[in-house]
Amino acid sequence: MSPKTAFSIFLFAFIRPRSFLRMFNLIDIYRLPGHISLEDGLCLCEISNSMKDNSLVVEIGSYRGKSTGFILRGLKNNCELHCVDTWQNEGMSEGLTDTFQSFSENIGKIGAKIMPQIHRGYSWDVVKTWNRQIDFLFIDGNHDYEAVKKDIGDWLGFVKKGGVVAFHDYTNPCGVKKAVDKAVLKRLLKKVKISGSVYVAQKI
Repeated sequence: MSPKTAFSIFLFAFIRPRSFLRMFNLIDIYRLPGHISLEDGLCLCEISNSMKDNSLVVEIGSYRGKSTGFILRGLKNNCELHCVDTWQNEGMSEGLTDTFQSFSENIGKIGAKIMPQIHRGYSWDVVKTWNRQIDFLFIDGNHDYEAVKKDIGDWLGFVKKGGVVAFHDYTNPCGVKKAVDKAVLKRLLKKVKISGSVYVAQKI
């Protein structure tokens, strides 16, 4: 752990002691390979923990399971998590490679009580046969503006009114911010907060 990361954790513990205790219980997931920071992971865990009984969560873009682990750690045992990904690593810096085995192994390592339901394919193909309401939608797939815009257009209609929609990498240089800001301007979404690089919104 770098000195910068250690100082950030110390500062967080001082400012938000209760959240720090939960963060401490996420260290095993944080150590998994992936592009989710501990602060981002805590945000996802807290959102999933706020879900009511029998809630349904959809994650678009699961990569090697790090973000999936953070979501699973917060969910109640009677909730469902559906993961949508090709697991072919498109758009990632490492280049094309099959990451599904790594994903499966990492989910096994964290001792999840809920096993995610797998939808292997592109989000725009998976949605064609989707017919269930969603309580929490996490969009972390292709970060190009047109791709994020399409995920919003394809999936937002299934999110319950007042449901949570979160986006990863909103504060990073990519197309996520532009797509999210336009959805907010169109009054499709209402901003709740930004935590780390995660933009949390509520469906209007």
